[in-house]
Amino acid sequence: MRVIRYAIALLAAATSVAEASSLRVSPILLDVSAPGASTMLTLHNDGAERVNVQIRVFRWTGTKGDPILEPTDSVVVSPPAAALAAGTDYVVRVVRVSKQPVVDEESYRILVDEIPEAGRGQASSVRFALRYSIPVFFAAANAEPAKIKWSIQEKGVSAVLTATNAGGRRVRIANLKLTDGLGEVVLKQPGLVGYALGRSATGWTLPVSLPAARRGPVRLLADSETGVIDAAVVVQPAR
Repeated sequence: MRVIRYAIALLAAATSVAEASSLRVSPILLDVSAPGASTMLTLHNDGAERVNVQIRVFRWTGTKGDPILEPTDSVVVSPPAAALAAGTDYVVRVVRVSKQPVVDEESYRILVDEIPEAGRGQASSVRFALRYSIPVFFAAANAEPAKIKWSIQEKGVSAVLTATNAGGRRVRIANLKLTDGLGEVVLKQPGLVGYALGRSATGWTLPVSLPAARRGPVRLLADSETGVIDAAVVVQPAR
C-alpha cells in the first residue's frame, strides 16, 4: 500500500514557500497472524531538526470509501508520543492486549501526526503537518480467505462500485480498470483504490457514467495482494 498522507496547512503569514516535513514511517502496512500479538513501526527523521509526533491507534470498521475509525483499548502503541532527534530512527511497539481470541481478522489504523513546534519556520513560509494512516491487521490462523461479490449501480454522472466481502480477510484493491461490453475502456484508476474488509460491504463512487455498459456486463480488472482480480459485473440502473 502506498503511504497515505494528509497535509494540513497551519495558519501563517501570507507566503509563497512551503516547508516539507522530514518525517517518514515504515512499514506502510502491518500484518500479524496468530499466535502473534505484537509488531513494530519505525519512524524516521531525515531532516536536520527535531520532529515531534503523536501516535494513536483506532479500530477500523470503514465501509463507504473513507475509513471509519473508532476508539479502542484492544490494541495499544508505546510510546504514544515521541520527539525524534535529527537524523534518527524511533521504534514504536504495537501490541494487541485484548485477551479475546481474534475472530477472522481485526482491522486497525495507526495515525502518526507530526506536531509542529510553535515559532519554528520563517514568516514567509507555511509549515505542513503530516498525518500517516497505517493499516494494521491481526488475523486468526483459520481466517477464511476473502470472497468478493461485485456490483455497480448508476448514479447520475457517476457510478457506485461495491465490493461485498463474505470472507474473513480483507482485500487490497489497486489499479482498477473497467471495460464495457464492447471492450472499450470506460475507467482507469491507477494506484490504491481501497480495502474491502472481511464480513463487510465497501463502496466507492467512481467519476464515470456507465450507460454504454448496458451493451453488456462491465469487465473489472484490478490488482490485489493475492493476484489479479478479473470479474464480470452487471451495471444496475439508478434507483
